Amino acid sequence: MLRNIPVLRAFHALGMYYLWDQSSGFPLPSALCDLEYDFNAGNFFEVLDNCPNIHRLFISTRGENTTTAACPPRLLSELYSLSLTLITSWEENVEDDFFSSVLSSLTAPRLTNLALERAYNQEELAQFHTIQSFLTRSSCSLQVLSLNNIAVTDSGLVTILKQCVTLEALHIVDTYPRSSTAEPIITKAFIESLHSSKRSPIQESPPPIVKSLRSLTLTLESSEFDAAVFVDMVSSRWIPDPDMAKTIEISCLRSVELFLPAQMKVDREAYQPLLPFEKAGMMIVVKQETKGYVF
Repeated sequence: MLRNIPVLRAFHALGMYYLWDQSSGFPLPSALCDLEYDFNAGNFFEVLDNCPNIHRLFISTRGENTTTAACPPRLLSELYSLSLTLITSWEENVEDDFFSSVLSSLTAPRLTNLALERAYNQEELAQFHTIQSFLTRSSCSLQVLSLNNIAVTDSGLVTILKQCVTLEALHIVDTYPRSSTAEPIITKAFIESLHSSKRSPIQESPPPIVKSLRSLTLTLESSEFDAAVFVDMVSSRWIPDPDMAKTIEISCLRSVELFLPAQMKVDREAYQPLLPFEKAGMMIVVKQETKGYVF
């Protein structure tokens, strides 16, 4: 059937195992550029090897990973968007190396968008090395990074961001249940690390990191959040004068979204110093779960 669709551009096959007659060759057209597939389908790499022009790749899996990493890594020279999702509930507590298996199997030099979701049961140091190694090997100019409940430390994430010198948009969701000893990603030190001119306990090299940052979205669960540090960081990145921004080589932060947990006691006045920036053109959203807008 698929051989009769030579202009097919997208193939979404999540939750299914796609089979074909080997004697007849691979049925999907070489022009295919958008692929969604299950990493544990059993023939993931075979499908991938037959799709040389993939631009967007969405990979997911349920339960424990059964597919081993590819060696050597596959080169996806046209890939610009990669999304990985582990589909489990909070209660399943799956010890899974899905993210490690996928990222260690791929090299994507043209990648601009990377989204990782729900790798919360992996060991933090291993997760950090997996992401760092993939970015180093790919040597890509990443523009958008989305991390949704990924097990890395605040200092590990700062190290990763130092590699992302072209990053324009950063989205972090840090809401999964943690043990009493585990630290959140969005800490005071992490927020301080994003400041345009100050250093932090986990960012001691000359600031700033992510000089091209224009959009920032943070969603957190921890009630330990320093609004003053956040406001100071955002203020430091409001550089609306193009000539000034070019001189100091820091892009103007244009969009900020902060989503706070319901149980947090929020001082609305603490965010009022952001009002002049909003009036001048910055998009600012500060919202608390179940309670609505704070700013």
